[in-house]
Amino acid sequence: MQNPEDLHFEKECNCFIALHSKREPNNPGLNRTATLLQGFLELSNVKIGEEQKNYLELIRFYNLI
Repeated sequence: MQNPEDLHFEKECNCFIALHSKREPNNPGLNRTATLLQGFLELSNVKIGEEQKNYLELIRFYNLI
């Protein structure tokens, strides 16, 4: 979603719902809006090893209490 103002947060379902906008939704693959490449990895911004270490430290801390 390019425009965050088109989203509305619903407390009942704890989710965002897209509001009706004047723009038509883009269809990936048409007009080069997006492309999917098979066999490629997603470049994630999460360092899984670091996050697992932090999680284990948190569990150990709460087990001491």
